[in-house]
Amino acid sequence: PAHFQAMDAPGLLGAVSSIYAVGSIIGSIVYAVGASRWRWGSWLVSLALFTVSFGLIATLEGFWTVAAGMGFIGLAGGRMGPTFPVGLTESVPDAQRGRLFGLLNALALVAAPLGLGMIALLLSRWPLQIGVWALLVVWAPAAVYGVVSTNLRDFVEPPEKVGC
Repeated sequence: PAHFQAMDAPGLLGAVSSIYAVGSIIGSIVYAVGASRWRWGSWLVSLALFTVSFGLIATLEGFWTVAAGMGFIGLAGGRMGPTFPVGLTESVPDAQRGRLFGLLNALALVAAPLGLGMIALLLSRWPLQIGVWALLVVWAPAAVYGVVSTNLRDFVEPPEKVGC
């Protein structure tokens, strides 16, 4: 919202949000149709899309660059979103699944406001450009870990499913 306020075009936020939503829907459909058979590859494509997206958004170059970044984030999230719960469901015994998903839900309810608070604090002290680049800097090591971690690979695509 701050980017579009600075452009004196707050109405564009709705357009960008719609582009994000369409990307999410397309990403979910792609995952449902075929990416679930090749989860590791889908995971890698999603990590790449997220990284490109954050880079596009970090430029804050007008409407279309930010809109493309948001569309790619939606596409990546739609593809990556199902991977984590499916992996947990497959790897956690039935008797413990309810407690685990309850804990994850509670953590998610805390994580979102905590992250927004941290960004709000950062943006209250520095320009918006610093904030979006900070997100990219935080994301980059997480993306690298997402590619090189063998434990994460085994979680995303268990060894008995590799090659299917």
